[in-house]
Amino acid sequence: MEAKKRLQNELSGSSIQNYLQPSKGIRDDIRRNGGTPKNHASVNVRYIKDLESKIKQNRLNKEKQQVEQQAQIEASSVAFRHEIKINTPGPQRKIKLGELPSYLIDRKREQLEEELRKREKTFEKKVETLESLRANLQELFNELRTFPIASDSRAVKLKRNEIEKKIKQVEDAIHLFDQTKVYVAI
Repeated sequence: MEAKKRLQNELSGSSIQNYLQPSKGIRDDIRRNGGTPKNHASVNVRYIKDLESKIKQNRLNKEKQQVEQQAQIEASSVAFRHEIKINTPGPQRKIKLGELPSYLIDRKREQLEEELRKREKTFEKKVETLESLRANLQELFNELRTFPIASDSRAVKLKRNEIEKKIKQVEDAIHLFDQTKVYVAI
């Protein structure tokens, strides 16, 4: 190929010029022939700018469409709601003003029943406790009766005093539980 080019250059009469100023490539040849070579970098930059502007325009168009669609949806729903409000009568009250709803009445009834059940349980517990305290008191009295009267040994006196203290505690507890209302310290 180079041989062909050399031959053409020699035939064209500019062979001496080509030897003095050799060609630096196709772009140099285009300049020597009076043309301007294509600037690919500027073409690429222009192409990228055009693409970016198209993409930006597409985004703006999509956003406008979305805003318009949203506005249409909101407008149609508002109109539909307004139409519903106009065409339908107002809600009717199931409960007259000043009356308690049935669920509140039921809840109060359930609370009262629960309280009565608790009272019954506490009353039953109270009766059971009184019975056990009285049985315990009877056992302590029977134990106290078994002590000899004439014996004054120190061990017997201590045991008798201990049993008498227990009897006093049980009597106080019975007196406390015999009352109609029992207050428990918390």
